[in-house]
Amino acid sequence: MVAVSGVGLMVGGVGVMNIMLVSVTERTREIGVRKALGATKHTLLVQFTTEAVTLCAAGGVLGIVVGAVLTWIVYLLPIGLPATLSTLWVLIGFGVLLRHWTRLRHLPCLEGRQSGPHRGAEV
Repeated sequence: MVAVSGVGLMVGGVGVMNIMLVSVTERTREIGVRKALGATKHTLLVQFTTEAVTLCAAGGVLGIVVGAVLTWIVYLLPIGLPATLSTLWVLIGFGVLLRHWTRLRHLPCLEGRQSGPHRGAEV
């Protein structure tokens, strides 16, 4: 079960990392303008990391809600399956999600902060 979850996290993390990388490359104009106005590499890294963590947290909360609803539906079915939602495992899963996806998204964040103002002027 842990191996299946690990593979699922890895596939999801790589997919989200690619989406974030596309987002960073499409926003070169914004990055260029911010750097031209005096933004440091650190501020850009903080911006993209905050976006990454916010998106991961929103996805995690949505996953928890969907899991809770499915658990409730299985519990109410008259087939006799025991279904419970453990708070401990929800917290562990959410923590692993944030740690894993934030690390995978760190690469696009570094790419975004290294863009120069000259790249933002491209049309």
